[in-house]
Amino acid sequence: MSAGGWRTDCEGYLQILDGNGQADDLDITYCVGITLGLLEGLETGSRIGAVSMASTLTVLLGLDGQRVFQLFETMTREDLLAYCPPDTATTGDHIVAVAGYIDANPDKRPLPVTAVFFEAMQAVWPCDTPAPTDGDAAPEP
Repeated sequence: MSAGGWRTDCEGYLQILDGNGQADDLDITYCVGITLGLLEGLETGSRIGAVSMASTLTVLLGLDGQRVFQLFETMTREDLLAYCPPDTATTGDHIVAVAGYIDANPDKRPLPVTAVFFEAMQAVWPCDTPAPTDGDAAPEP
């Protein structure tokens, strides 16, 4: 699905949020369902990718596997995805944020929605990343 296709599929829901439209329950449910799937997919995909990379680096660099995976277990969703929505953010907030990003960047409409969704979340809700401390350093090989 393209970002433009997702945006079109969510138009009725967005209009209802603005108080300017009508959409049937099926359109609303479809938009919310696709969006929830994207959010869960981003998180699951990032965890799978991170585990794969950690495994590869552990083997290639001869790192302490137990230490690497203990460190991995401390990683939050925000650490892996590099976007930090407010704790109070709803699915509707995500839909509004991504739709606004697509509207502001119409050249993104033909791109895959997963890539644009990820990019939009990082642009709309960037994380404040503190400088690493010694306790955050990667394990020595």
